Amino acid sequence: MKQIIIIGVLLFLVGCAKKPLLESVSANSINNNTRTDKYEIIISKVISDSRCPVDVNCVWAGEVELMLSIYKENVFYTEELITVSYKNTLENKSILEKYTSNKKIKSIEVLPEKKQGVEIKLQDYSLKIDYIE
Repeated sequence: MKQIIIIGVLLFLVGCAKKPLLESVSANSINNNTRTDKYEIIISKVISDSRCPVDVNCVWAGEVELMLSIYKENVFYTEELITVSYKNTLENKSILEKYTSNKKIKSIEVLPEKKQGVEIKLQDYSLKIDYIE
């Protein structure tokens, strides 16, 4: 019984711990066609979108696999395949930071949210990128 009380108190204290504050955060959306300082990033293809629709309860959140076409000075430079999910965050950050003037990325989100029975067209997809400045 004593151990259960101690564990409960520890969990309560951990939940009350302060989270560090970010100095500042800015958001940038990569719609189908977005320019950075040197690069233009285009979502050229949605390979798959298995995200859980917002109006459905799912066991797994799902993921979105996107092909990005990268242009440098209006000339095709390369393609990057990214899979946006909770488990690929670090990999996606390192890929995208190469084309965003090495700004540090806090989070990456695919918009719009998926809704059951509603098809999302390629031109409606965008990446919401939050930067740490």
